[in-house]
Amino acid sequence: MPAVVTLRMLCSVFTVPWRWDRAAVKGAEGKYEDAMQQIIAAESIGLPLPPNFMLLKAVLARQLGDPKLALLCTAEARKQIRPYKRYSDAEKKYLECFASHLNVKLARELGESEPHDCVVDFASVDLEKVPGGAKNIFPLREHPAWRK
Repeated sequence: MPAVVTLRMLCSVFTVPWRWDRAAVKGAEGKYEDAMQQIIAAESIGLPLPPNFMLLKAVLARQLGDPKLALLCTAEARKQIRPYKRYSDAEKKYLECFASHLNVKLARELGESEPHDCVVDFASVDLEKVPGGAKNIFPLREHPAWRK
């Protein structure tokens, strides 16, 4: 049976990476609202997005003063990272550590108890094996080996 390719699927091949690039650039420029709009536009396509979208949405929500949304997004990103097949083990550990660390910080900011399943394990993260893009967009400066 031939695979059916919809226009939406075809467009997403080009649109999703473009939205990611725009969101990352706008976020780095401090244009958090514009960056969030790129994430929302990517979500509106209706196809599953990589976990880094949800993690960036969490970071942006925090910057925009919405720690509750940030906490929800961080928790969702944490669920998505481990089963995602396109990340290396080093990148998964790094993103899980970043997400857990952000989750703990957000819980403290909101005066909530820290999630019992949030383990911030810096020792499990080998920064040398983590791609530069992940470290640039999601800097884990609290890591003892961070020199950036």
